[in-house]
Amino acid sequence: MKNVFILLLVALLAFSCKNDSKKEAVENTEETTQETDNSQEAPKLLALNGEFLFDGTTGVMQIGNNMYAVKIDEKANELIEQCKAFKETKFDFVRVAVDGFIVDNPEEGWDKQIIVKRILNVRKSNAEKNITIKSSK
Repeated sequence: MKNVFILLLVALLAFSCKNDSKKEAVENTEETTQETDNSQEAPKLLALNGEFLFDGTTGVMQIGNNMYAVKIDEKANELIEQCKAFKETKFDFVRVAVDGFIVDNPEEGWDKQIIVKRILNVRKSNAEKNITIKSSK
């Protein structure tokens, strides 16, 4: 009787282990699918506050310690026009608040790029004056 009971117990454990491994495989597949779906989501619209610079050809935005390229399109050109009133030289940063997307930069330069969707605020930078070093030659 003991042998039958032990044999039944071992069989029951063996079958339950097989089901667990199948469940794990299904759960792992579902997790992988969810991760893949999340990576294909559209970028989220973000409120971005930082220092903007356009030197005549390239636009960049500094947010904290991070630098981003700015895609020059119709909205960016509108931002550039609004910033002109607050710049003394073409190398002055202007404080801006925009709604936009941060995406991978397809061009050479910064790793990420900002696509401006809406301009919220433009004002003079509160940073101290940049020091310009002139050559004596």
